[in-house]
Amino acid sequence: MYSYAKTVPYHALYNIIIWPIFSYIYFLQVNPLEIWKEALILGTSWALITIIFDVFGWVIIKHPWRMTFKEMYIDYQPWITLIYISIFISPFIAVLFI
Repeated sequence: MYSYAKTVPYHALYNIIIWPIFSYIYFLQVNPLEIWKEALILGTSWALITIIFDVFGWVIIKHPWRMTFKEMYIDYQPWITLIYISIFISPFIAVLFI
């Protein structure tokens, strides 16, 4: 668990690198007319889906690496919040490169 703890500060960083790449690919494929509105919808959707999957995958479903709600959403601060923010703003970052 110690090696995982050493990587925690980098979780938001790699999310802010990876998610904009996928946002960029998405925007190239769909070419929306209202790109900023689409970025808002995409960022909100991805953030909500990630939050829901995290609750089920890390808190509710029992497995060896399961966390309590406190461990996931209180003890993991500010990192979990930064991760969710990075996922939400990723489409907006991608729009800047279109």
